[in-house]
Amino acid sequence: MINTSITEFIYIFRSQQVKSNLHRGLVQLAIGSVIFLLAMGLLESVFYFTIPVRLKTAEFFLLLFFTAIAFICFRWFFHYNSLFNNSSNEFLAQKFEKREPKIGDRLLNALQLEKSMGSLDEGKDLAEYAVSKLNIELKEISRESLYDPLSQSLKKTLQITLISAGIILLLLINSLPQAFLRLSQPSKDFPVPLPFVLNSMTGNMEVLGGDTLTVSVAGFGELPDSIHIHWKDKDKSGTAAVAQKNEIYHHTFTGVKRDTRYWAEYKSPTWFSAWESITTNPDTIFVTDRPIVQELQFTILPPTYTGEDEFQHPGNITDISIPEGSRVRLTGKSSKTLDSAWLFLDEIPNVLYVQENKLSGTFHIKSKTNAAIYVQDENGVRNLHPPNYRFSIIPDSPPDLIVQNPNRKFELDESDIIGFDIQTSDDYGFSNAWIEYRIKAPDYLAQDTTLYTRNIAEIQRDVKSQQLYHEWNISEFSLAPEDELHIQVIIADNNTLSGPSLTYSPILIGRFPSLEDLFKRMEEEEAEVEEYGEEIQMNLEDVRDLVKELELELLKSENVSWEQEQKAAEALEKMDEVFDQIEQIQETMQKIQEQAEQNNLVSEDLVEKFSQFQELLDEIMTPEMLAAMEKLQEAMEEMDPQKMLDALEDFEFDLAAFEEQLDRFIEMFELALAEQKMDEVVKRLEKLAEEQEAIMEELSKDEDLATLASRERRQEESFKSLEQAMKDAAKAMEALSPDASQQLSDLAESELTESTASDLNEARTEMQNNNSSGASQSGGEASSGLNEMLEIAQEIQSEFQEDTVDEMLRKFLALIRNLLYISQAQENLVKETEGLRSRSPKLIETAVKQDKILRENQQFMIQLTELSRETFHISPEIAGAIGRTKTAMDRTISRLEQKQTSSAKKEMKKILKGLNEIAKLLLESANQMQMSGSGSGMAEFMERMEEMSQQQQGINQGTMNLPQLGMMAQQQMMEQLQKQQEELKKQLEELLGENPGQESGGAGKAKDEMEEVIEDFRRKQVDRRTQERQQRILSRMLDSQKSLTQKDYSEKRKSSDGEEFIYSGPTGLPTDMGEREMLLINAMESALQEGHSREYQNMMKQYFRSLQEGDKSINE
Repeated sequence: MINTSITEFIYIFRSQQVKSNLHRGLVQLAIGSVIFLLAMGLLESVFYFTIPVRLKTAEFFLLLFFTAIAFICFRWFFHYNSLFNNSSNEFLAQKFEKREPKIGDRLLNALQLEKSMGSLDEGKDLAEYAVSKLNIELKEISRESLYDPLSQSLKKTLQITLISAGIILLLLINSLPQAFLRLSQPSKDFPVPLPFVLNSMTGNMEVLGGDTLTVSVAGFGELPDSIHIHWKDKDKSGTAAVAQKNEIYHHTFTGVKRDTRYWAEYKSPTWFSAWESITTNPDTIFVTDRPIVQELQFTILPPTYTGEDEFQHPGNITDISIPEGSRVRLTGKSSKTLDSAWLFLDEIPNVLYVQENKLSGTFHIKSKTNAAIYVQDENGVRNLHPPNYRFSIIPDSPPDLIVQNPNRKFELDESDIIGFDIQTSDDYGFSNAWIEYRIKAPDYLAQDTTLYTRNIAEIQRDVKSQQLYHEWNISEFSLAPEDELHIQVIIADNNTLSGPSLTYSPILIGRFPSLEDLFKRMEEEEAEVEEYGEEIQMNLEDVRDLVKELELELLKSENVSWEQEQKAAEALEKMDEVFDQIEQIQETMQKIQEQAEQNNLVSEDLVEKFSQFQELLDEIMTPEMLAAMEKLQEAMEEMDPQKMLDALEDFEFDLAAFEEQLDRFIEMFELALAEQKMDEVVKRLEKLAEEQEAIMEELSKDEDLATLASRERRQEESFKSLEQAMKDAAKAMEALSPDASQQLSDLAESELTESTASDLNEARTEMQNNNSSGASQSGGEASSGLNEMLEIAQEIQSEFQEDTVDEMLRKFLALIRNLLYISQAQENLVKETEGLRSRSPKLIETAVKQDKILRENQQFMIQLTELSRETFHISPEIAGAIGRTKTAMDRTISRLEQKQTSSAKKEMKKILKGLNEIAKLLLESANQMQMSGSGSGMAEFMERMEEMSQQQQGINQGTMNLPQLGMMAQQQMMEQLQKQQEELKKQLEELLGENPGQESGGAGKAKDEMEEVIEDFRRKQVDRRTQERQQRILSRMLDSQKSLTQKDYSEKRKSSDGEEFIYSGPTGLPTDMGEREMLLINAMESALQEGHSREYQNMMKQYFRSLQEGDKSINE
């Protein structure tokens, strides 16, 4: 190597290294360029890039290539000239140190010494020597060794790249050269080779709006099974898959209304494809508009009879419900000027009126109909899809009808009034309401098959839902016992098109009960009372046994055991059962009393006894008994034997009193039953005699013999029942009045009875044979026989009453004599003690005499108690006077023992006064019993009640006359009637105060209804219900003042119908019924007026009807 300095060596090393880097960079660039070009060629051969893509690719390659060339050149230049510290002497010295480890860092040190050689003063020779020695070694290094040849990996990479490119080129010789050609000419358009082409066969088209058309696309080449048709208008777009058929693809557009662009397209199924999609050029379907019906409006005109206003139905709702018989007015517009229009009703055309773009018409819908509207413009183009509607008919349903009163089966009574409470509703109103009825006689008589009618005038034709109160006086029919009235209420709506629809109520059967029915019902309930009495006695025996057994056990034990506690609890439970049974007896007695009052089955005396029986039952359950039971319960809880014994003693004492009162009730009830049996016999005979006389009177007037024969047949049946009733009554009276019982038995088996029965049979036979004279003779004899039997029965009844009264009177007089004896002794004792002083030795003697009088008084009380078990004439006033007298006697003895003579004298005078008061009360009771003949003392009561009945009748008549007066006169009359009613109520209260036993009967109820009538007058709300209350008041007063012997069973109380009058304000609801019904009706009316559809309205009516039916079933 030439002699050079260290710096020169490094320069030579730099030039070789830069050359090496230059060659390596060029090889790397060549490898990258080949790879890039090969990749782009492959991609181009597959995807057939578009011109923009090829241009971008060429630009990118050239930019990248020349950028790499520039980078390599600049890098060579900077390193070769060691610019910017690139390949500096120090960097290369360090690099060389790694290449030649022998030299190591000496090259770097020599370089540094060489640079500082000029500045060294000392050691310069040594430095030169070191540099020189290193130069010698560097000379041995060849220049070529400083060049780094290409690495084997780089050479191998280059070889692989070139070989791979050649192989790929050979393999893709058919496509890759063309790809490089296309890449080399990026701005030139090269067509993509396609597997097939698509061409539109239909092209641009013109159609009418809403029409349907088909487009076709032809294909050439390897066609797919299906392609896609794309379409787009100004509002929306869409795609549809279309199948290939004979190399043609067809697609149908339905209802085209706007200009629509369409094209066919097939997208490449793979991602590695030279083409993305195959399409046709877009074509356009041009639409010529059809007329379109717009702004349709239907106006429904219901029939006049419905009273309904016309209403609108929007055209966007295709289901239209209209009332039956309605007319429909149609109005609407079209999108174009019209030439004509039609409405097709089930394929039948109806011409509509048109003006410019407007259309209208009115038509009648009679049944369920489908409708379609067609229009045609001036060019003769029709609407393609006419609006379609369905008209459904809302039928005029028959009225709803519920008869709340009377029940399906009910009884007719003496009032001859049937009150109807009818609830009805209809869609639009009513035209009429009436009652159809038949009169059905017993099966053994000829039947009247005529169907009769009665109009219901209270129907309000314009009110859709209403409650009707209708009264029917049936007195004109002269119904006989066992006759039935078969009634059907009929409501007609106001349908004037197809005729009124009728709704029929179920058949209501009103039966006129016979005397046998009424008495049998009473007897059944009385039998229940007797059964309850027997059960109570058995329960009381069980309680008595339990109490005695428990007392014995408690005396032997120190503690109360669980068994003893259970026995006490069992005794209390049985007493609770007894109390429940007594309440059941009271309820049954109330029914008996109401039936007796309502149907006048027995005398007023006997009705009064039924009322007193209930009071007696109230007295049986004394507060002392309840307190004793409570005390026993408390002792059981404390488990104290002594308290249990004390409580049991009190309970046993009160139990004895309870049994005594119960025995009194049972004995007096049996007496009342015997009286009732005798009353029944007389009642039956009166009825038979009266009816026979009426038959004979009509026979003399040559009335229809067939009808009279039917009535005579009834007489025969009733007489057979009478014979059995006489035997039952005789048996019931046997123990009370043997003579009367025997006489009645004799009458039942007498020749008179047999001949009367025979005469009735002969009279009926002669009537059936139209033998008027024979019927008159036999019937007259039967009438005489019945009257004679009635007289005998009345005599027997009087004798029976006299026997009972005489016996009671004898006992009363015996009591009075005993009382007078006691009173005389007390009076003598008072005289003896007038001058008695506190220190008198006679004090003890006087106390002994007073004690004797006390014991006699106690004996008198026992006798009085026994008598009270047989009669109600032992009044509470008598018991009170006895109690005060006994208390005064006890105080007198106590004062005498304490030597308080003045106080004792005062008490003696109280004793004397009390005894005289008791005697007076007993005499009055005996006198009343003797005067009444039956022990009830009701004569004065009946007389005053009759006077008040006449006053009430005048008030009732004045109320019915109110509607005939003017407004001012009505107000004055109501004030006057109010004062009269208040005065009459005051008189009735005074009368009831004098006769407490009547408070719970009909007169007491009349007083309560008077208060309601007064309140109606006060509120100026007088209507039909007020008149009903007044009629009931009069009926109750008449029932209370007439006895069975004074009033025949067939006598009728008639009332005239009064017009309803309402002074001011809404009419008050009825007190007994109708409140809930009216609430339901009002609620239904309110719901129906909220604008719901007809279907919902029908559902509402069915719902409210079910509620009313539920109330009806509960009431029945």
